[in-house]
Amino acid sequence: MNAVGIDKATILASASRALDGCPPSPGDVDALILLLRGHINLLIPEIEALARLLPGGEQGRCLALASVGEARRKLRACWGPGGPERRAEQLARVCRALIFHFEELEAARVRTLST
Repeated sequence: MNAVGIDKATILASASRALDGCPPSPGDVDALILLLRGHINLLIPEIEALARLLPGGEQGRCLALASVGEARRKLRACWGPGGPERRAEQLARVCRALIFHFEELEAARVRTLST
């Protein structure tokens, strides 16, 4: 875990459960969706806070905030075709994208502090 309490390994493991090709059982998929939604809700404010530390025109900041916007849209979206398994996959992809941006923003912050 890092300083802000984001357990990246756990989030990525949860995402892998939805994307590993072995669909969870019907009871498990509902719990997995709730877990993924929780991860996303934890990541969004952390990414926004890290992004605000970078200059306004910084590409990494813009990409991260766009990903946050997409994450919010996915959280609000109704289930489409494919049912709960597809929903879990979509949320898992959002988790992976947010973790990527979180790591990029952390690295950019370290670079900024060291200059």
